[in-house]
Amino acid sequence: MTNSSAVNKNMDTLPKSITRRALIWRLLRYGWTTAHYVVGLTGTVASTIVALNIESTSTLASWKSILAFYAPISLAIITFLQPAKRARAYATAWRSLSSAVLRFQHDDDFQIKKVIDALQEGEAAIAAAE
Repeated sequence: MTNSSAVNKNMDTLPKSITRRALIWRLLRYGWTTAHYVVGLTGTVASTIVALNIESTSTLASWKSILAFYAPISLAIITFLQPAKRARAYATAWRSLSSAVLRFQHDDDFQIKKVIDALQEGEAAIAAAE
């Protein structure tokens, strides 16, 4: 059996739910990472602008009140949702599953059971972060 036919055989026997889960975990990792940086940075900028207490026109004053409202909300989002922690959990889960899938696809001795074990380890990592 050639190496390319072994890969095709393993791709056919790999459940689509596993490859779909790996993709979802990867996207959620990027989503939570983006949320962490966007909410964290905008909240920091908002609180800094409000704390500067610069003389303002009526237009700037209305923006400052919006920023003053947003700053603690962003802190609450970061504190309660913990996007960085969730991003790390999804990254760990995805790396483990992705590595197992690649080994399954390219190593004839690597069994599907090990891919399923990696899936369960990933689920445990995600559950620990929630």
